[in-house]
Amino acid sequence: MRPGQRGVEVVLVRESRTRDELLFVTQAQGAAQQGASQYAPVVELKSGAGPVAWPTAGADLARSGIRVAFNKPLRAESRFVAIEAALNGQLLRNFSLEPDHRAIVFPVALQAGKFYQFSVFQAEGEDGSRLQRLVDLAFSTGAVKVSFGAIAGSVTLRNQDEEGSELSGDQADQIDAATVTLMQVSGPRTLSLVSARPVVADGVYQIDGVLPGSYQLFGEIHTGSGQVLNPI
Repeated sequence: MRPGQRGVEVVLVRESRTRDELLFVTQAQGAAQQGASQYAPVVELKSGAGPVAWPTAGADLARSGIRVAFNKPLRAESRFVAIEAALNGQLLRNFSLEPDHRAIVFPVALQAGKFYQFSVFQAEGEDGSRLQRLVDLAFSTGAVKVSFGAIAGSVTLRNQDEEGSELSGDQADQIDAATVTLMQVSGPRTLSLVSARPVVADGVYQIDGVLPGSYQLFGEIHTGSGQVLNPI
C-alpha cells in the first residue's frame, strides 16, 4: 500500500503438511479368529470398483475380524481409542488394540451371501494428527449383485437481516468449512451412519458408492463469523 492510502492488506498463507505429519491407513485386512484374541489375515481389503470377495470356504464367518493398520500409533487412554469406525452403518464398539497402537482389530460376525461396507470416519494419532481422508472398503461373503449410486448437491448460505431482506457482499456471512453426512433410514426411529464428505470450495459435495435405499442428509457448516449451523 502507498503512504496515505486507507485499507487493510491481507496475506493468505496456505498451510502444507509433509507425509510424516499425516495420519493414514497403511493396510486393511479381513481376518479369521484363532483362539481367544488372535486373528489370521484371510483377505486384503482395498477400495476399488467393486466389493472384495471374502473367502468363505470352510470359514466360520461369525468369528471374523477387520484389522486396520496406520502409519503411526493411535491415541489411546485407558479403554478409549481415538477412532470411529462402522460396518454397514453400525458403529463398532468392540476392538482389540495391538501393543504398538499402530493397528486395531474389530471383531465382526459376518453372514454368507451378504454385502458389507466398512468405514473409518475419524482417527487421531498420539501426536495429534488426524485422519485426512475417510476410508470406505466394500466386501462380500458370496455372490451378491450390488448396484451403486451417488448423491451429489451443493451447499449455499443465505443471509437475511431482521426485516427479511437478503444480505450480500461484505454484509453477508460466508461458509468457512462444511461437511455433509449421509444417514440411512433403517427403521421408524433408526438412522445408520453411512458416509461423510467435506464440501469443496465451490460448495459442491458428492458421495459415491451409495446402495439403493432411503437416506437423510445432515450438514455441519462453519461460517466466517464463527457460527456452527446444522441443517438437515
